[in-house]
Amino acid sequence: MKIKARVKRAGKETEIPSEEIVPGDIVLIESRMKVPSDIRLFEVSGLEIDESFLTGESIAAKKQISILQENLGVAQRTNMAFAGATVLKGRGTGVVVSTGTDTQVGKISQDVMESASAKPPLVQRMEKFIKQISIFFRTEYCFSCYFTAPRHGYDRYLLFCGRLGSSSNTRR
Repeated sequence: MKIKARVKRAGKETEIPSEEIVPGDIVLIESRMKVPSDIRLFEVSGLEIDESFLTGESIAAKKQISILQENLGVAQRTNMAFAGATVLKGRGTGVVVSTGTDTQVGKISQDVMESASAKPPLVQRMEKFIKQISIFFRTEYCFSCYFTAPRHGYDRYLLFCGRLGSSSNTRR
């Protein structure tokens, strides 16, 4: 589903695909719309936006146009509307400050892509457990072969070498 945006260019209001938005465009948002890019708001009327995918908060963010201090977290930036968020109620107008991978969502996406090669902690613990259990069972097998093979008439050395050889071939 492509996101459409209502922009004001050269004094005229038009609807364009969100991919065509550039920083500096004036964007108009209202209820049930997706925010097409990161926007600094300069006009709001009862604007509430669902930013839970960014902030984790279940309550809609109430937007205002006041000047904020620098270095605030995403949840505290009440004069911003972020790309991908859904407008729940009200209206707002703002200027586009970032698009694409420069948006907050884009930055998160890049971080995820860069760390995708790192294994999650659960996978690391599972791999460690699998190694430990396989060492335990191989050790148990070796001991059982060593102590029970002569009672059943088997040569310990041949049984041990044959079993270890076949288990190492399965890893190819």
